[in-house]
Amino acid sequence: MKLIGAVIFAGVMLAVGGAQAAVIYNGGAPDQGGQIYSQSPADTAMSFSLSGNDTVTGLNWWGGCFPATTCGSSTFEITIYSDSSGLPGSILDTAAVGGSQTATGLLIGGSSGWDEYAYSGTISPFALTGGTQYWLQIQELNAEPNGTWGWETTSTAPAGVQLESTTSPNSVNGGFGSLPQDLAFELIGGPTSTVPEPLTLSLFGAGLVGAAVLRRKKKA
Repeated sequence: MKLIGAVIFAGVMLAVGGAQAAVIYNGGAPDQGGQIYSQSPADTAMSFSLSGNDTVTGLNWWGGCFPATTCGSSTFEITIYSDSSGLPGSILDTAAVGGSQTATGLLIGGSSGWDEYAYSGTISPFALTGGTQYWLQIQELNAEPNGTWGWETTSTAPAGVQLESTTSPNSVNGGFGSLPQDLAFELIGGPTSTVPEPLTLSLFGAGLVGAAVLRRKKKA
């Protein structure tokens, strides 16, 4: 009886547990050193490349408003570009993300700087090819009170080039130019369905069969 119960429990846990979302690209941690203007009409993009094929389902990033103020409720436009001769090329995927934001209690740029916020959001699963250079743009869409929004820098980014444009949003190759800073973000990948694997189904089925046998013995 204990064995049957254990099999049922294992089957249920495997069926509902599944793999968890994980960081598939670490673009560097925020360093509170500064931030790059990333609010309409500016475009700011950061290049990245994955080591293998994967699917991005969300992201984490850091930034804040300047001068120091509470950022309030922010809505962001997340855009993934192809690469075109070392510049953002055509738009591959774009989405408006409300996401979530958390005040870290830290200041960007020193004691008289700007409040730092950690942001996270999800997007529709989008497949990325390993070894291919892409560009990520994070743009704040709301006019913030008493200031504008900036994407926070990092000093621990992988090799890459960060570009900024002061043209209209989503202008392809519209005046992007190299800047020395890298920007902090993480790409999240994870399962796109909760369908259990065959082994899971087998264990779960074994548990159900065991339970049926146990009920018949009790009736007998």
